[in-house]
Amino acid sequence: MKHLRLFESFRDHINSNSIWNFLKKVQIFSSLKFQDVEEMIGNDMKNYWSDFYEKSDFNKIDKKLPLLFWRNPERSSELLENGDLPPRKLIYNYPEKFDPGKKDLAIKAQKTDAKWYPKTVFNKKDLDLLDFPIIAKKDDSYQSKGVEKIESKEELGNRKFDVYQECIPIKDEYRIMIFRGKNNGKIRAFGVWHRDPNNGKSKSLRINESSNKEKEIKSKFKWSPVPLKEFTHWRSVKPIARAIFGFYPNLNFVGLDVAIDDKGKAWCIEHNETPGLVGNSSIRIYKYIFEDCFGKKMPKEVINNFQEKAAEYKKHYDGYEYLSIPRGDKTLTDLESEIVL
Repeated sequence: MKHLRLFESFRDHINSNSIWNFLKKVQIFSSLKFQDVEEMIGNDMKNYWSDFYEKSDFNKIDKKLPLLFWRNPERSSELLENGDLPPRKLIYNYPEKFDPGKKDLAIKAQKTDAKWYPKTVFNKKDLDLLDFPIIAKKDDSYQSKGVEKIESKEELGNRKFDVYQECIPIKDEYRIMIFRGKNNGKIRAFGVWHRDPNNGKSKSLRINESSNKEKEIKSKFKWSPVPLKEFTHWRSVKPIARAIFGFYPNLNFVGLDVAIDDKGKAWCIEHNETPGLVGNSSIRIYKYIFEDCFGKKMPKEVINNFQEKAAEYKKHYDGYEYLSIPRGDKTLTDLESEIVL
């Protein structure tokens, strides 16, 4: 009888901690098109996310499980209107009144006298308030499409943009992945990527670089992971992260693009509600939503399984020119470290 009780206790432990009890417990509604190694990650995500992409998938959504919107508000409207959704308390990045455009963030930052946002105007008649060169942006710009550096009023000519802001003397640029739960309001940073301009378009937006002679439409960057403890600008990033979540309370995940100028000051370039799921981001996001929604930590056995996935992802990044993973890097298999902002 004693051995039977021990066996039953062991069986119950195995059953409660089986990795299968922790997979497919978070749903994602996404429109991102994965490329290169991220296509492999996107395909592997189907092994632990429940993923939905098309209208024909709407009837598969489980109303008892959390759902992450990983597509922009316009593409989400059809699901909001026609889908049978979980309660709002289970929906992460609820696609309402967030990221209406570049102008909205600029207006909110200006109204709050944010010191971390470049000096900005919205009308050409106010350009005398700015020092040239300036960055001119279309409201719906992305990956720098619709963004130009303008050296003078003469160069701008009759062209119109939605946002005009003073050019920052950028020394370094970073993307910081941050999360704020629905049940735990702490803002936590779990990934930092340094990005270097990697084509004419991205270089042309720097203050000391010439105009984009190559005429690329989108910016390209080379990304490299930065260990959280080695990133030295957390004090400057903290008020930016808090303000973004204050401006857009429906957001839970943000890819925050930050520039560090030649004097070490941090500036907000933009926030992304659907940043690319590079590195271990897809795993970290799944883990955060699971633990926030269900109120329990994943056991070590499950973490080990996810670390094996992350290590496999890391191997596949070799040979891609847009990524630089240092030899011996451990950030991509680190699923626990975070910075509370």
